[in-house]
Amino acid sequence: MKKIILASVLAAFALVGCGGENKEAAASAAGDKKVYEVKFAHVVSANTPKGRAADFFAKRVEELTDGQIKVHVFPSAQLVDDDKVFQELKRNNVQLAAPSFSKFTPFAKEFNLWDVPFIFRDTDHLHKVMDGEVGKILKDVISNKGYIALDYWDAGFKQFSTNKKPIIVPSDAEGQKMRIMSSKV
Repeated sequence: MKKIILASVLAAFALVGCGGENKEAAASAAGDKKVYEVKFAHVVSANTPKGRAADFFAKRVEELTDGQIKVHVFPSAQLVDDDKVFQELKRNNVQLAAPSFSKFTPFAKEFNLWDVPFIFRDTDHLHKVMDGEVGKILKDVISNKGYIALDYWDAGFKQFSTNKKPIIVPSDAEGQKMRIMSSKV
């Protein structure tokens, strides 16, 4: 069974058997190195931090592999949205993805941790958790589901904003209406 490597983010990148047979055959016949092509799908605009990071990732992969791996980035849900990206990774229609952490929760409930508000003191605390034992345990959960999480890709903390009053501590949100990303938390 093919292993799928998932990276988000944030998140998670994913990489699976890449390249087409025609290109491989042509490369072998010509004595050239094989060139593997992968599709990296994400849902945000190319000019956002995540979009720019995806483009930078693609550029660095090509540089570090002497052009043997070409990553084609598809921003703005051009290929698939985050709700369906895991199915497309399994089908090998997409090889890389960086979905939001909450998109992992239908099959990895442990990822609800990332949606708990006010759990991390600051970015350093978040990164210590991601890079520590908890982060490794969560990557293993993903691996047990047939994906391999290469690393975390955080896009910053979720922010609360309101036109009524600042939300600094949880009690400040009392009585406020919230529009939120889909999450059981």
